[in-house]
Amino acid sequence: MTYLVLGSIPTAIVGLGAQDFIRSAFSDLRYIAVGLGFTGIVLMATRWRRLPGHSLTASRAIAIGTAQGAGVMPGISRSGITISLALMLGIPQRQAVTFSFLLSVPAVLGAALLDARELFHGPFPPGILFVNIGFATLCSGAIGYACIGLVHRATRGNWWHRFAWYCWALAAVLAWLAR
Repeated sequence: MTYLVLGSIPTAIVGLGAQDFIRSAFSDLRYIAVGLGFTGIVLMATRWRRLPGHSLTASRAIAIGTAQGAGVMPGISRSGITISLALMLGIPQRQAVTFSFLLSVPAVLGAALLDARELFHGPFPPGILFVNIGFATLCSGAIGYACIGLVHRATRGNWWHRFAWYCWALAAVLAWLAR
């Protein structure tokens, strides 16, 4: 629990400190393309990671939380960057994946609370259907749960770095569209 708190602090600082810039970056395909390219580099770097054997420590939790802070930018995969850094720090794959997904809970809840505050601050936008929001939430939860199994297989099977090619291909398409 202590490591989750320590890892969440840098994410909160980045998320709250750069909130306006982050929101504007989501509307610019160039930022998204750069973020995807960067994610690809980080994913590919895991190909040369050290052998597992190091456990999670306070300083490693803070480093992974800082990486998660970068994941609030468009195109940067939050789970990709946190799992990759944990693997490069020598943390065993199962612990790296588990810590990454647990670390996402405070970040996602915090972002949801910030957005909910804005939603409930004024009148509801016309056409908002809470049934649709609930259904979308259930679907994304089910798909996310299935993807956790894929992530475990990718890190255990040492093919995690192959997702870099997907990121680079998508970055190239977005960069071409942004021109």
